[in-house]
Amino acid sequence: MSPPMIHSVSDTGHPLHRQWQVLLQLLQQAQVASPSMCAEDCRRAAAQLLMEVVLRQFDAVDQVRLDAGGNLHARCRTQQRQRWIWLDARQATAYRVEEVSAALDEACRAWNIAVHRRYRGEA
Repeated sequence: MSPPMIHSVSDTGHPLHRQWQVLLQLLQQAQVASPSMCAEDCRRAAAQLLMEVVLRQFDAVDQVRLDAGGNLHARCRTQQRQRWIWLDARQATAYRVEEVSAALDEACRAWNIAVHRRYRGEA
């Protein structure tokens, strides 16, 4: 019998759970300084940010900040480059964590993107 499917990055058994948790912690730290997001918004935004980071194949997220409108800015890097990415507040919180998880899982399968990259959070 095969193990049960893990449907959300918020589930500890999901291969990207650790990365999601790091991004969630970064968002929660940023949210304290700019309290424009509720706890559920942070969970959703962390999943959406994880989607962007994995699909763009960044190695790490060094910093996350929220602007006054609740838009999300993350400083990401690879070994060769560093850049800021931006997510509109509506996009960052529009989808449930499970919806983003399903889309991310499908994209990783379709594009054969490795999920074992290491993400660090240094706010």
